[in-house]
Amino acid sequence: MAAITIGVPVYNEEVLLERALEALRTQPFTDVEILIYDNASTDATPEIAQRFVNSDSRFRYFRQSENRGALLNFNDVLNAATSSYFLWRACDDQVEPDFVGKLYAALEANPDKLMAGARVVSCDLDGAHPRTFPVPQVGLGTGPLTRWKLLFHSHPSWIYCLFRREPLVERMRTVVTRYRHQWAADHLTLFPYLFDNTALGVDTVTFNQVLRRVRPGGAKRRPRVEAELALMEDLRRRFLAVLSDDLAQRKIGGVSGLFYRWMLWAYTGKRVYKFRKVIRRRFKRDVLGIAEKGGLVSQ
Repeated sequence: MAAITIGVPVYNEEVLLERALEALRTQPFTDVEILIYDNASTDATPEIAQRFVNSDSRFRYFRQSENRGALLNFNDVLNAATSSYFLWRACDDQVEPDFVGKLYAALEANPDKLMAGARVVSCDLDGAHPRTFPVPQVGLGTGPLTRWKLLFHSHPSWIYCLFRREPLVERMRTVVTRYRHQWAADHLTLFPYLFDNTALGVDTVTFNQVLRRVRPGGAKRRPRVEAELALMEDLRRRFLAVLSDDLAQRKIGGVSGLFYRWMLWAYTGKRVYKFRKVIRRRFKRDVLGIAEKGGLVSQ
């Protein structure tokens, strides 16, 4: 059994897949299995993946019979893993040469931590507009300031860092069965790690998040589709309901409990949809009579 399973959920990634898989193949830390989960791609993704499977026994390829949506495909590749450690890999993001090994060493040295996150550098696909997000500097406890820093200053790209697999499987089961939507699912997955301070920030390791404001080959970016108001409100309710249950399990009462309930409401607004945005949309619809445009619908 490999020490780490790397899950690569893909859909129509023929432009970037080879570069991503080659970066994994050449990582100095070699005790890995790499599972490519294809969400029924219609381009050359299967052929590219198969070339790596044929040349390196650490690679395995699985093709979904139909597109199951991003969230279920991410969950499927996690459930197929057998290693003690797990990380997801996105095709467009980039990591430094020993990204996997450094995070593995950090978690091995800190058995009380359940995941390891890195410093994040965000840029466009062409490398323009770089922005650095350092690891939040916190102590060992779980006081309000520590929790606030981790929840509001950690980067969502930590979802692509290293986890101990079994707790992640349990958390994803909650996200998939109760939240049931890919929007903000990364934040909901990360929440208990951040709230309980079981996430280890490793500032000496860099994860390069690539934002596809520039499309490969000169392709134009797809126009943004605004979510329907009903979906926005429903996702806020679902997200907050899961967080409220998380808080209830920790049995925090009194003034601290009240403060944390407010913190969860604020976290929902930051990570899902801002409350003022929902109110503004509702005002336009109910008071001004402006009809909702067609958009994303609930899953």
